Amino acid sequence: MNDQQVEEHLRKIGKGCFVTFFGELCDSELLDETVAMYIAEDSGVDRSAALSWRVRPARKIIDAGRARDALINCANSKRLPLHIRDKATVLAESVQE
Repeated sequence: MNDQQVEEHLRKIGKGCFVTFFGELCDSELLDETVAMYIAEDSGVDRSAALSWRVRPARKIIDAGRARDALINCANSKRLPLHIRDKATVLAESVQE
């Protein structure tokens, strides 16, 4: 997965959502449907929409070994609130790829 694909997937997911639910998205023991339920409850979107628009593209980034790059991208986004950017920075430092 190249940088442009990472950016496209992050746009689908929502950078804030990627950072907020990063732990759940990385947890391979959690089913996609379970993570979608968490996202749907938090954001008020339909669970099936959360599954196809957010969970699957996010897990593609993680499976491709680009999680750290995606988190750095989020940390550098001026459109995200500072607390989300700070969390992205901390998470990026902890990711080993």
